[in-house]
Amino acid sequence: MAVAFVIGAAILIYLIFTNSSNLLFSNRADVQVISFVGMTKDEFLATDYNNLLRAEFPEEYSSEPAGTIIRQTPKAGRTVKEKQRIVLTVSLGTQYVTIPETKNMVAEDAEQTLKDMGLRVTKKPMVDNSVANGAVIYSQPAAGETVEGETTVILYVSRSEVARDVTVPSLTGKTIEDARNDVKGLTLSIRTIEQASDQPAGTVLSQSPEANTTVRKSSVITLVVSTGVPEVVATPEPSGPVVNEDGSITVQESWWPSADGSHQIHQLTDGSMWNENGQRCDAQGNPIG
Repeated sequence: MAVAFVIGAAILIYLIFTNSSNLLFSNRADVQVISFVGMTKDEFLATDYNNLLRAEFPEEYSSEPAGTIIRQTPKAGRTVKEKQRIVLTVSLGTQYVTIPETKNMVAEDAEQTLKDMGLRVTKKPMVDNSVANGAVIYSQPAAGETVEGETTVILYVSRSEVARDVTVPSLTGKTIEDARNDVKGLTLSIRTIEQASDQPAGTVLSQSPEANTTVRKSSVITLVVSTGVPEVVATPEPSGPVVNEDGSITVQESWWPSADGSHQIHQLTDGSMWNENGQRCDAQGNPIG
């Protein structure tokens, strides 16, 4: 109970002495606050306001010349009671900071160190195998240089090199579903071209680029895929003789495979037919004579 009374009394006293409108101040003159920003501290002390108000002078670094008032509370235009407290923040002038050595420091620790010194920080990644991943390689401005406060320091931070190339896997002979699964995670794209074949439908017949080729990520791999239906090749009939205007006979030279695919037949202009073995043959490549 006694503690509560003491706390309540303290709050009441604070309100009385910090509020210019309470009765204890009623016999004090009103003071119209003007702008003191831009004055020096010494200029303020030489004015009548130094006697009319109870001034405090906290200090901080700024771009304004040392001793210059850069901020005030209450602001200009307010009416306060005589001897009321006014806070006039005074410039210490430009702060100069010597950049510390941050190489090999963890980037977050280096950043906090610089911020605590009144500097701004920007981080940029860079590949450098001589420095641990996530550590500072160097700073700009460099360690040992003297700069103004609030200067931005760039920290170049080591990161692991990201692979830009990938090796193409062997996909020929696999199903198109297996081929797609094999390239997952490799950042490769697949383009398919269907081709008649007696291989099961969906079988990869060939690929481009070939297996074990090194390509850039996001490259396209072209796969020739079986339709499951073999190509039907019609066997042409031997060309018949052509009777020319002068009465001569000409046979058109031609080539064709046999119906079973076991022979290649070549017909000469004299009408004779020869197979791939150089034997005279019939229209299906069977030797004759």
